[in-house]
Amino acid sequence: MTSEPEEPVLSAEPDRTEVLRLLGMHRRRGAPGEVLRRLDELWGEGVSSLRPRVWEVEVPIREVGRTGVTVGDGVFLRSRRLARALGEAVRARVFVVTVGHGPDRLIQRWTTQGRVADAFFLDAFASAAVESLVERYYRSTAELAAGQGLGVTLRFSPGYCDWPVQDQRSLFSLFRDEDLGVSLTESCFMTPRKSVSGVFGLAPAQPGRVGPPPAYNPCADCGKHDCTARRAATATPDPPAPLEGAGP
Repeated sequence: MTSEPEEPVLSAEPDRTEVLRLLGMHRRRGAPGEVLRRLDELWGEGVSSLRPRVWEVEVPIREVGRTGVTVGDGVFLRSRRLARALGEAVRARVFVVTVGHGPDRLIQRWTTQGRVADAFFLDAFASAAVESLVERYYRSTAELAAGQGLGVTLRFSPGYCDWPVQDQRSLFSLFRDEDLGVSLTESCFMTPRKSVSGVFGLAPAQPGRVGPPPAYNPCADCGKHDCTARRAATATPDPPAPLEGAGP
């Protein structure tokens, strides 16, 4: 089943600390006062530019192999680490989320007007916003799954770890003829730019074990400690967080 809510059901407003992190101003000294003031001044315009949307489809996991996993009606997703993550899952939740074209258009307008610093700030804001949206979606799904005795694996996206970005086409094919508000370029990048696609598994508890299986985290096996996408090496996903947006 696929779905597109008529109205946004989750807030995409990002956490201010995450925006500053993406701006490279999250270290011990913190951000200069003029940067914080300008971010406050631009915050409202940034929020107004967001049009969060979520599309999802749940498909059976047909086969988990050494080099990837087959889902749905024979769609093969090429990633050893994804296959390992979905090893105990019975179904896969595939998603595409976006905050819309608004940030892209505003960034382009401000750049044309010579407001390069403001455009740079908005780019970081929108990146944090779409990650905030996908994390809220993921956590809300985890909360619903827990009520059914299921756990969720960590989420994976094409282009990360060993999953080639070209597999975006395979992932998008799972939506069949669904009219997604996100499209792929020839290079398999998404339009609008501030969009995220991915998959995570739904796994039942096993006999003799309380609760769902632990979530495999590939970052625990990776030596690239300076990766900006690195996730903490926790055994299981964090508990579901509140769905309300965080203001500046």
